[in-house]
Amino acid sequence: MQLSYYLKSFMIEILSRLIRHHFYIVHFERYKSDSDCVIVDRFVGKHSLLKPELIVVNDQPYGFRSKKEDLRSLEDYPISIELEYFEEDGSFLFQSLDLCCDMKLPFIKKLTDVIYVANLYSKTISVERVKQLTDSMEESLVITSKLAETLLDVSYSDEDGDVLALNDEELSSTIGTYMYQFGMFIKIMDDLLVKNKMITQIDQIFEAI
Repeated sequence: MQLSYYLKSFMIEILSRLIRHHFYIVHFERYKSDSDCVIVDRFVGKHSLLKPELIVVNDQPYGFRSKKEDLRSLEDYPISIELEYFEEDGSFLFQSLDLCCDMKLPFIKKLTDVIYVANLYSKTISVERVKQLTDSMEESLVITSKLAETLLDVSYSDEDGDVLALNDEELSSTIGTYMYQFGMFIKIMDDLLVKNKMITQIDQIFEAI
């Protein structure tokens, strides 16, 4: 079995940790098949900007800050994450990672701007425009991360000196970049299409590139 398809236990832990770091997870389920050792971790998340911010007074928790009004629209875009892997001889074989968001939006008027930004982020995400047949004024942008493709191509060194493509720190950085750009794209689309900002007003467009 090729090493490039093998993620050891700590690699799955890195993925799980970074998922919880880059997204606000509101639901988690784990499914495990006893017959073929398949494990599926399913997360439902929200944009990281929606994470509750704890108020601390005199080193004691006091409550949570109210969400900023301009962030409330991000509640409308749930993020679906499914991590699948096999357990084999105490190690974990990465199978797939689905990271996607279905942004239901009013009629998309700034299609040229959407295409421009989608091309900027095309190394880490793919974007599909879906039109509703029963409601011509409702559309969706289906955003899918390309992180899984990168993970399947990664190999790393072990104690036996196997070929090194990325070390642990580089791999963590790569995963984090993909997740960060995924969340950034959602925020830019919200600013552009819901808050009706001009593309020149959105400073974050190039922040993650």
